[in-house]
Amino acid sequence: AFPLTDGSANQTLVTDGGGNLSFATTGSISAGTTNQVAFYTATNTLGGNAGFTYNPSSTTQVLTLTDDGTGTMLEIQSTDDTTTSAPDVVLYRNSATPAAADTLGVIVFKGNDNTPAATEYARISSEVNDVSAGAGNGQLYLRALVG
Repeated sequence: AFPLTDGSANQTLVTDGGGNLSFATTGSISAGTTNQVAFYTATNTLGGNAGFTYNPSSTTQVLTLTDDGTGTMLEIQSTDDTTTSAPDVVLYRNSATPAAADTLGVIVFKGNDNTPAATEYARISSEVNDVSAGAGNGQLYLRALVG
């Protein structure tokens, strides 16, 4: 049955599972600011955290996870028990115009120097040498800063 009266501002139409519809407040953002990633913090409640942000811009999108602790900050886990590889992390440069010397992806290791300024101390990068179908070549670089 449809409700005969309108709900309050920002309410949504929900079902009770028995065919009856009503207006209810089903979720709200109780915390968070611009660019914070929203996630469930309690039943029907969304929240945010200053350490988990998404910053879209016209040139790049950046997802940032920040914490002041030590230890694991990102874990990708697979519970598959077959012999197939999992979990996989893929860096895919999906270019419409691939060319030799394209950098395919970079993993950068940074830390502060004694000023303190963010300094790149090491990187792993991959480059395509030949984009010919069936005869392509790639290269993997491991680089470290030498003062």
